[in-house]
Amino acid sequence: MSKFLQGILFLAAIVTLYAQPKRQVVVEKNDRTAHVGLSVSAKTGNYVIRPAHSADVLHVYSNLGSNGSPYFLEESVVGDMHNLSLELSGLHGGGLTQTISDQVMGSHSIDENEEQFWKIFLTDARPYQLNLDYALGNADIDLSGLAVERLHLTSGSSDVHLGFPHSPNKVEMDTFMVQVDLGS
Repeated sequence: MSKFLQGILFLAAIVTLYAQPKRQVVVEKNDRTAHVGLSVSAKTGNYVIRPAHSADVLHVYSNLGSNGSPYFLEESVVGDMHNLSLELSGLHGGGLTQTISDQVMGSHSIDENEEQFWKIFLTDARPYQLNLDYALGNADIDLSGLAVERLHLTSGSSDVHLGFPHSPNKVEMDTFMVQVDLGS
């Protein structure tokens, strides 16, 4: 009976894994570069950025299912700069109209257990020049312990929480620019 129960539990775990599709993007460090230029353009959805103790300069995870939109990643090297341009989108189940309605009528804080989100992890081993553009949705950005040389943040109708809550920036920041339209 115990082998039967173990078999059922194993099958349930497999079904759960396939029922929640995951998208992952990993960009490994480039030994010819010293800096990372990262541009993130996000249309709608919930976004989380966190530091990571990893050699990978970028790791992106999403649990968006078949209703989610794909990502687009463009990568280039110019001098000692490893440039990454990442476009993310992911409409909530209700579509763009529902997302706008939710945003106008009252937003909610990001819960990492919500159904649809993108998580972005940045290495603490390379300095970054960040250009973040969030059109609609929520973003929680924790840059603790990272080396951020430049930060440009544009928030259309997004609610963005940005900070260094656990440890300060590792380098002196050249530029810190935040532009907020209808969001907070």
